[in-house]
Amino acid sequence: MKKFLGIILAVFMLTTVAFAADITVTLNGEVVDCESYGSPATIVEGRTLVPLRAIFEALGASVEWDQATRTVSSTLGEDSISLAVGSTTLIKNGEDVTLDVPAQIINDRTMVPARAIAEAYGVGVEWDSATRTVILTQVAEEEPAEDELAEGTFFVLTGENYTGNEGYTFTAGHTTEPQVVENPDDASDKVLFIHSEYTEKPSWTYFRNHVNVEFKPGERYLVKFKARLEKRADDVELSEATVGICFRFGDSAEDGTFKDHGVGGAIKVFNDKWTEVAFVYTAPETLLPEVGSGFGIFGNPKDNVAISFYLDDVSLAIYDGAAEDGFHTAASFEEAEAKADFDINNAKGIVFDLNEDKDEFIVSGSTPEYKDGHLVMTSEGETQIDPIINFKDVSAISADKYNAVAVRFKAEGVTPGQDHICVYFATVAEDELSQSKCIKVDYKNIEVDSEGYYVAFIGMSSNEYWNGQLTALRVDPGNSNGVYTIDKIVVVEK
Repeated sequence: MKKFLGIILAVFMLTTVAFAADITVTLNGEVVDCESYGSPATIVEGRTLVPLRAIFEALGASVEWDQATRTVSSTLGEDSISLAVGSTTLIKNGEDVTLDVPAQIINDRTMVPARAIAEAYGVGVEWDSATRTVILTQVAEEEPAEDELAEGTFFVLTGENYTGNEGYTFTAGHTTEPQVVENPDDASDKVLFIHSEYTEKPSWTYFRNHVNVEFKPGERYLVKFKARLEKRADDVELSEATVGICFRFGDSAEDGTFKDHGVGGAIKVFNDKWTEVAFVYTAPETLLPEVGSGFGIFGNPKDNVAISFYLDDVSLAIYDGAAEDGFHTAASFEEAEAKADFDINNAKGIVFDLNEDKDEFIVSGSTPEYKDGHLVMTSEGETQIDPIINFKDVSAISADKYNAVAVRFKAEGVTPGQDHICVYFATVAEDELSQSKCIKVDYKNIEVDSEGYYVAFIGMSSNEYWNGQLTALRVDPGNSNGVYTIDKIVVVEK
């Protein structure tokens, strides 16, 4: 009888091995060689198990094995999963997923259910009974085509894609066709060069773009570009200059004449670095779309001499963000966007509670009092001194990581409409508190929350000295007689 049972068991084991060995696993048509990972695919309780490394590596997922807990962990893109041997619970992004069959050890190899793992990573799974094949289909994320633009964007022009004939007309004042040249910082990169032949008299150097875009009255537009002044060794006075923007369209006030409309303002550019620029513009209600449209970027003459400049990454798009009309540096534009979404109660950065963290500051200008979790500073008298909050230690604050200081405070008894909050700073490169390293914001430009507190979001990147490691930081909440109640200060992370 024992001999008979032994024969039956042997036949069963041979059948199981044969059953496992003829299972094929494919991913996007390519065979996954499970046997090279030490064990073929195996069916247990109607479910196909495969060596964990075979499927994870085929999918391009990371794989880690914790021997102590006998747990496998894996990440693919934004998804993470973990699965313990013997458990029927797979954890995906912190959520439990119940399995029909647990992960298990077979032939000294950790085997995992192919369908559950694949589907956890969004991979399609099919079973072909005729060929005994597990068919996995992993769809690669589509990358946008090079010429595909974000919705609302009319074009993005670079030195790399400029050909001079793209359905637009490009002209530059007092020069030849814009040239494609090497980036002064990177010879492998191509940029546009707007060259003026006028070297001894003032002239405005234009890169004029007659775009086939129908500007709409009242619509807001965003122009972005990078600019850099041509370095002229013979004229150090041209180390710094400005560029401006003009739009071209018909205007009912001009009887439909197609002409340039200067829209005000200019921004500095330099000869030793690129300046990233954003310009927000609201088209006037008097605009006549049928007359035509376009815009230009122009270099203003510097010291009665025309300038030449480089351009790259020029784009035009419809804009519905929070930045005000006019010029912005890249940093100030990002700050304007961040300010619109800012919530001091959920701010990301270094948060100081003015009661719990009172040892982090040196307070002067008045005798500090701590009431109900707030710092109260009273400034009064003819010889009143501004209330000042100095940070004791700013070793953790770098301008590269943080770009704003936010303060929640009340100001009572102050001079109406005349007070302001200031933030002073110093850095390793400029190690002195001074007016040149100060941002001032008038109260009249600060919103008040439902509890009567000012919530000041003070963008620091707009100051050219905000760069590198800080050595000092100071907040002056007011500049007149009054009672200042400080609730919270946040050094805001980018």
